[in-house]
Amino acid sequence: MAQSCDRIVSGLRQHGIEVDVAHLSARKKFGGNRLSHQTKQYGLDIFCPIGADLSHGLQRLWNVLEDLHGEKKYTHVASFGGYLPMIAGPVFAAWVGAPLTTMIRGNDFDTAVFHPKRKQVLRDAIEASTTVLSRSPAAFADWLNGKLRAFAPTLVIIDAFPAGIIGEWSHITGLRSYETWHVARLLRWSEYSRRLGSNDGPWFDRVFLLEDIDPQHRLYLAKHCPRLEDLQLKDPPHEPDLKTVTKIQDLAAGGRPVWAVIHSGGRDEIQQLIDYTFELAHGKQLDPVIAVFCPDDRETVSILERDGRQLNVFHDYPVHALFPFFDMVISACGLNAARQIRNAAVHHRFLPFERALDDQFLRASRLRSRYMQRD
Repeated sequence: MAQSCDRIVSGLRQHGIEVDVAHLSARKKFGGNRLSHQTKQYGLDIFCPIGADLSHGLQRLWNVLEDLHGEKKYTHVASFGGYLPMIAGPVFAAWVGAPLTTMIRGNDFDTAVFHPKRKQVLRDAIEASTTVLSRSPAAFADWLNGKLRAFAPTLVIIDAFPAGIIGEWSHITGLRSYETWHVARLLRWSEYSRRLGSNDGPWFDRVFLLEDIDPQHRLYLAKHCPRLEDLQLKDPPHEPDLKTVTKIQDLAAGGRPVWAVIHSGGRDEIQQLIDYTFELAHGKQLDPVIAVFCPDDRETVSILERDGRQLNVFHDYPVHALFPFFDMVISACGLNAARQIRNAAVHHRFLPFERALDDQFLRASRLRSRYMQRD
């Protein structure tokens, strides 16, 4: 499913809320026309290919839900994403007698639902919904204005996105009455600048640059602030947990190298990093001990425990204080991971991941050229 949907579902399940996710797809995947499901902690992930007959596909899904859950009653139905969920949401909400929430991202992936030929589908979904959630900079700005009035801050610091994640800070009234700082990092500027629209964006009293940024990004910031300053972040002193240190030392006692996989992201990305680690070890003809540092998420831990490749799972954060105990660190290439690893005396490999706005691939390329990986 989409990363944004995955975050919503994961958050609900982590709080003990049972969520069944039906992934509707018009493309032939997930085993052709075969409808399948995976049992998760607090819910099901159901993969439902939709063929030429949409009503038949939805009926198949309904039959599966009845077989799996029997008399269990749903309390809410949510449609997320594009055209097919917009059709299915009102149908399933009516079948189960539950309120419908329609979530419209409004980004490049969901533009099909706004096609003139499908406007009736969108209208029916909105009219059938008790709640409609959408990405609205103006609505977000109204909420922010309320918070500014309530808290009356002496300083406003905007992190990462100069006008906010969807351009919401461009709509803030009276922002110039507050001292405003911005902390800038590398962005996919061509993508982010599209979110600015015709709005000029906020004015900043100070801008701090955490890393090299796109020239057009820098030009934009220079137009909105008289001062652009480089800032080197330093982590506060941190003593690693003694129990964890002892466990890692025990792992290394047999003479095998200890490699650490570090990631705070989702389950799929953690699994990709682990797969990459084993491929790397195979290519080097090594048999390292693998220590995985990941969030303390019950479903993630359960998957790793069933992996069958002798993974040692830890949940200690921050991890940088443990770097001296590792022979190799494998991670994605977000800002903090790159910043902490690049000056550490430890071998490292980055596996950058695609992000909507954070350019991990460019960051990894720059680090490779500046700090040749040490073999």
